[in-house]
Amino acid sequence: MVAAGWLAATAAGALTGAAAGGLIGALTQAGVSEEDAQVYAEGVRRGGTLVTARVPDNDRARLQAILDRSGVDIGRRREAYRQRGWNRFDEKSQPYTPDQVRRERQQYGSSAGNREGVLPVVEEELRVGKRDVDQGGVRVKSHVVETPVTEEVSLQQERVSVERRPVNRPLSANERAFQDRTIEVEQKGQEAVVSKEARVKEEVVVNKDVRERNQKVSDTVRRTEVEVEDERTQRGTTTTPRR
Repeated sequence: MVAAGWLAATAAGALTGAAAGGLIGALTQAGVSEEDAQVYAEGVRRGGTLVTARVPDNDRARLQAILDRSGVDIGRRREAYRQRGWNRFDEKSQPYTPDQVRRERQQYGSSAGNREGVLPVVEEELRVGKRDVDQGGVRVKSHVVETPVTEEVSLQQERVSVERRPVNRPLSANERAFQDRTIEVEQKGQEAVVSKEARVKEEVVVNKDVRERNQKVSDTVRRTEVEVEDERTQRGTTTTPRR
């Protein structure tokens, strides 16, 4: 379909290269996204057929539905290509041989006139992990408290007194009279001196250990079960479900 129809005229003015390579330019000029055009070109290289139609707007929905009945889901086909390592179309790649085309169609379960139908069978798996949660903590704080303390101490205090007492006696030979003399007596006392010594009376130790415990986790998992109903009534026909 690349060499005929309205798309051929557009492809003739597209970038030079292989037929599918020119198809990318034609499709993008026709309004197809670059990403989808890459998949269409790869499908043609692998033996697929690209069918295009230019129709009046009022017939667009009806004819689109006709094409969709036997067409390929472009999104699914893109993902299938990528899962097999494909990224984008390479115009230097050779087209598929007939044997490669046949294997390609068998892989997707399609043949001429049939569209693949995929019903996924899904089953959930229970995975139990673990994460850290905050369960509170212990905070130890210290602060200074002043307590009044009273102690008694005995202090000595000297007192110097001067006394004049009357006497009447002769002067002795040892006493020197009529000389200047000075007597000095120091008066001393005691005062309280306060000193402090810090002593450790107790220690508060904060420690943490790790203990393990086993916890049984119960939940439900879902799975998809497929039932095949064969309504064919031809005699002698048996069906063996595939797993």
